[in-house]
Amino acid sequence: MNIPLFSRYTGWTLITIGVAGFFTGSTLLYFRVSDALNIFYITTGILAVIAGTGRGFPFLLTVLGSVYALVAAIGLIRSGDLFGFAEVNTANHLLFILVAAGCLFFGTTPKKRKDALPPFPSEPPPAQ
Repeated sequence: MNIPLFSRYTGWTLITIGVAGFFTGSTLLYFRVSDALNIFYITTGILAVIAGTGRGFPFLLTVLGSVYALVAAIGLIRSGDLFGFAEVNTANHLLFILVAAGCLFFGTTPKKRKDALPPFPSEPPPAQ
């Protein structure tokens, strides 16, 4: 999966969760939702979509990954309470951790993965 595709897919997923959260009660499927969380999802989703369209996407993905890692850590440490702004549950924690891991991975991985990683052992070495 390339970086812009990951970024846009993640962004549109977050935007969808955020918008759909306004039309449900306190939960959306397994996710705990509130107005604050919906705005957070929509805002970060828009930033992720923007990151998928420009040249500065590694930096923006790294920032988004760091923000999601921080929110996940705060939610885990405070037992699901994000300083009174929102209540989160296990599904939210998993979403935060997955988004943080993906954004940090793709945000810090060099563009040309073949230059960054050695070839798979079953592949012949590249011709020179």
